[in-house]
Amino acid sequence: SDAYIRKYDVDGNEVWTRQFGSASSEFALGIAADSSGIYMAGYTGGTLPGQTSAGGINAFVRKYDVGGNEIWTRQFGAVIISSESTTAQALAVHGDIYIAGNTIGSFPGQTNSGSNDVYIRKQDMEGNEVWTRQFGSSSHDYAFGIAADSSGIYVAGYTEGVLPGQTSLGGADIYLQKYDSDGNAVWTRQFGSTSSDYANDIIVHSSGIYVVGTAGGALPDEASIGNSDAYIRKYDMDGNVIWTRQFGSSSADYAQGITADISGVYVVGYTEGTLPGQTNAGDKDAYIRKYDVDGNELWTRQFGAGLSEYAWGIAADSSGIYVVGNSSGSIPLQIRSGNDDVYIRKYDVDGNEVWTREFGIPSDTDRAHGITVNGSGVYVTVRTSGTPATYLRKYDVDGSEVWTKQLASAWWLSARDIAADSSSLYVVGYTGHVQSDPIWLENSAFVVKLTKDIVPGGTLYLPVINAH
Repeated sequence: SDAYIRKYDVDGNEVWTRQFGSASSEFALGIAADSSGIYMAGYTGGTLPGQTSAGGINAFVRKYDVGGNEIWTRQFGAVIISSESTTAQALAVHGDIYIAGNTIGSFPGQTNSGSNDVYIRKQDMEGNEVWTRQFGSSSHDYAFGIAADSSGIYVAGYTEGVLPGQTSLGGADIYLQKYDSDGNAVWTRQFGSTSSDYANDIIVHSSGIYVVGTAGGALPDEASIGNSDAYIRKYDMDGNVIWTRQFGSSSADYAQGITADISGVYVVGYTEGTLPGQTNAGDKDAYIRKYDVDGNELWTRQFGAGLSEYAWGIAADSSGIYVVGNSSGSIPLQIRSGNDDVYIRKYDVDGNEVWTREFGIPSDTDRAHGITVNGSGVYVTVRTSGTPATYLRKYDVDGSEVWTKQLASAWWLSARDIAADSSSLYVVGYTGHVQSDPIWLENSAFVVKLTKDIVPGGTLYLPVINAH
């Protein structure tokens, strides 16, 4: 299976498509853009044209201009003899290109700490390696996401061991690591409960660094409420914990996404119980919770349709907050279309529902994980059990559908995430079915760009990454 990138204009018309690969299989995991071009990151089981394989699975980065012309490709990896080696999991662009991923080998000049390690690589805009840093414990370590701003580069994930200078709290622990622009580790923070804990999303905001996820036990200075709890933790840029909030019902609760605006920080997820002051509509309910930057809860909204409702993604603009997920029932004042439908709900900053739209393909199961906003509308990615396998839908800020666009392939497609800047959309997902040496994959990835000819900067992370 090959990787590809496709460009559409803002009306959904295809402008160009580029398909590429080796004699083996390629898997694209991240995409970002700036004023000079578009950058893709992923991994390959073979040797891309003009490149050299380090053995096993290698990471790659490829740059295109806005006309679809390849500028350069860089393939790299740790040299080992294995059916599994190096993957790129996340990508960020902030003056340079930053890649985070996993390897069970050793990069040149680096040392494997044991089992699966995390790596970070910095490349300049011409694709030249500036530095690579590999780190981990003696056990399994994973990178979930990477973000960059003017103060540094931040990598988040989880570890099943003990990172250097840190202490294991038990089970899997969450970590956050900061590097400066020269590749020097500034600080590492490992935290968790005596059970297993995971990070599901991370953002870097002007007010601090925020991590959300699920805690299997009581986090430091917090209390365990149910089977598993949701949490949000804030750090300053120096790695000091500002506050942690663990919350939930007497059952299981999950925090899946986070965003922020000038008025506060918003967390979405789902609960199998009843959050304080809320009402359970049945089985699993979605929720959205708002905090101020000091960690004070401002409001919570739990909602459902009597069956199972999930909130997977969240985005915000100056007009409100948008939540996307899926529902097994009929959300109030909406009409159920299929087995499981997609919904998008808009709130104002005070937690008042502005509008809700439920939609799907009759008799099919639909899932939406990705949502983004820009100046012209709200966009969601949908995968379905029927035909088409994947489609995109755009709404205006008043909840009116603008267009729906299918994505097609010789194989089925599943769109997983979407991001936007002022003029472009970026979609990532996977396609196909691969069973070949040296890798065994159910899927190969795709990336699609919908844009005008002028592309401003912007980044898309692949939580990830943590898509449950």
